[in-house]
Amino acid sequence: MHFSFILDKNKLLITAANSYKKSHPQKQFGIYVPARPTTNYQAGLHSEISAIKTFLSRFRNTDFSGLTLFNVRIGKDGLVQMAAPCKNCQKVLDSFNFKAILHT
Repeated sequence: MHFSFILDKNKLLITAANSYKKSHPQKQFGIYVPARPTTNYQAGLHSEISAIKTFLSRFRNTDFSGLTLFNVRIGKDGLVQMAAPCKNCQKVLDSFNFKAILHT
């Protein structure tokens, strides 16, 4: 499971998780291009995008320059795994100009 957190210094502002019951919001964040093209791929809502959507909705603020986004992935075995953003999410994250983007 992937989780994303938006922090302002040491204050936790937003938590979010991947959801495969919701789809990627193309109108707001652009078309999702799958890493491995298939004919019927429907992108789920990645935790990074969910965190940004929640932040924009809750705070009505578009200034991310002082904020940190931290991604964490926990495997089925309960161990921490690599959680670098996919190419699509990285492109969106870069456009929001976070102070820092960290991941496990």
